[in-house]
Amino acid sequence: MASLGQAPRPVRFLPWAIQIGRYYVRRGEPVAIQLRPRRFTAAEYNQMIEAGVFGQDERLELIDGEIVEMSPIDCDRLHARDRSR
Repeated sequence: MASLGQAPRPVRFLPWAIQIGRYYVRRGEPVAIQLRPRRFTAAEYNQMIEAGVFGQDERLELIDGEIVEMSPIDCDRLHARDRSR
């Protein structure tokens, strides 16, 4: 970043590389990227539900801050639940 009174540095152009963040990587070379999952609080999860972020037919739950897709309801359990009513 240029401070006051200094001209900004020109952007480097390297035809053999692509820029990822502040790093230059040779084209075609594998790149390992470390991804960190974003953890959510129960309040944030509830706000997303109220805002309509998820579809009404999506079966999701919040486990240890991660939004996880629930397994589908088993047909046998569904029929057993209906018979018990």
